[in-house]
Amino acid sequence: MIGNGQDGERKIRIADNVDLHFDPDQPIDPDILHGVLSQPATTVWSSASIVPMESTDLIWPRLTGVEPGTCRFAATQAAVEAGRCDPAFAYNSPALAEGDSLAYLTLRRPAPDATERRFELGATGHCPTGEQLAERLCVVIRAWGHDRAAQPTITAYPADTPDKDLAGGQVIDKRFIRLVVSA
Repeated sequence: MIGNGQDGERKIRIADNVDLHFDPDQPIDPDILHGVLSQPATTVWSSASIVPMESTDLIWPRLTGVEPGTCRFAATQAAVEAGRCDPAFAYNSPALAEGDSLAYLTLRRPAPDATERRFELGATGHCPTGEQLAERLCVVIRAWGHDRAAQPTITAYPADTPDKDLAGGQVIDKRFIRLVVSA
């Protein structure tokens, strides 16, 4: 989130042709995430599915509303073809980073002979708590899947607003403003 006096988004390379994008005020340590994709992976499936060209945009604010480690996972086609990762959307998949672990949105493609082209959404996690992060991401995907039209709320407050006066949700503190995102 960029605003007056803000540093803007950070980008770190976590593997060849794979970057993580996040705000500088997030609790994400770039040094310990380098190489995370070379660690064992676990994929969790949500049972929520999409058809080609169906938007998943509202997963982002829902995830931001409950997870402080929400970030953007971006990979090139070369990284996908090399087997380093398999994000749902190569250049723009939601992800969760926490400590030395990471999970990102993925999808299961339908069989070539399937009569209906539906893609199941899931999450792939890496490192010690990668599976738990993947499950937390799937909780949000399932909530979105049950009510895809639900609009998360983003409320802005002056930077000096006390916590007790904020609406419920995930608080994002910036230099001049406090944002509260609720799913």
